[in-house]
Amino acid sequence: MNWFEALAPNNALIINKSLIRILGLNGAVLVSELINQYNLCQAKKELIDGSFYTTAKKLENNTGLDENQLKDELFKLKTIGIIDYCNLGLSRKKYFRFNKKTLWKVLQE
Repeated sequence: MNWFEALAPNNALIINKSLIRILGLNGAVLVSELINQYNLCQAKKELIDGSFYTTAKKLENNTGLDENQLKDELFKLKTIGIIDYCNLGLSRKKYFRFNKKTLWKVLQE
């Protein structure tokens, strides 16, 4: 990979400024990446009743959050009600579901 490929838009993460204000930078980064993963699963027709999956390792690599930060942010997002998730399998695969009404309500505050 050269410098141009490393900085290409498809290798970037767009973070909503409202989410940063409401959730903090780490929370906003995580929600943005989860939205990316949702879109990827939707495009591949891999959604299961609106749920999508990713691994903790992929989230760590794509967000720059370490394991503890990721755990804290996921717990916070689940407590607020923006997402729900569960662990399935031995590969640390997590299945996520957005609560779109709660996410929209949080953005309206």
